[in-house]
Amino acid sequence: MVFTGVAGLFPNLIPSSINPASNLTIFNSSSSLLTLQIMTVVAAICVPTVICYKIWVYRIFRARVSNEDVLGNPDAY
Repeated sequence: MVFTGVAGLFPNLIPSSINPASNLTIFNSSSSLLTLQIMTVVAAICVPTVICYKIWVYRIFRARVSNEDVLGNPDAY
């Protein structure tokens, strides 16, 4: 249902009720080529870094905490 609504508005994303020349379209709301290239490089570096960090944190905290661990640790709450 959403797809048919979006397809019916193409190429407008947000139509203007005041002036049809002020419609927000796919073409006038997209970023420049340079911005897209920079964001591709940033995403190619940051996304694998975040995934590796999440895997590392999961491996660090994967062990279960038992009652003995908590009661035997003087710094535990």
